[in-house]
Amino acid sequence: MKRIILPVMILIASLGLKGQITLEQSYAVSGTLTQLENDGYKYFFMDVVNSQCRLYNLDHSLWKTIDLSVPEGYWLYEIAYVSQKLFDTDDLIELSYICYYYNETVQYYTY
Repeated sequence: MKRIILPVMILIASLGLKGQITLEQSYAVSGTLTQLENDGYKYFFMDVVNSQCRLYNLDHSLWKTIDLSVPEGYWLYEIAYVSQKLFDTDDLIELSYICYYYNETVQYYTY
């Protein structure tokens, strides 16, 4: 009897539970989540074409845009360590970013 009751209870419970993942927002650039010391959680995105780091609130509204100085001929490769107090003690946004240059004649990357 126990062998029949348990599967029937699981079946009934699973019919009542319905869930579907819904897409909140999509972006054309790569990004990740960070926790700022004073301003909480933010999404940050790396825009390679415009050489920018854009920070969004959790409701996907634009919070800040940071223009990055990428040398001529170089491309933005990575943004990391977005924080407010990692590198100094003020409340400004700070980050680390890496750029690269591809030399086509010798097929070599310079970072």
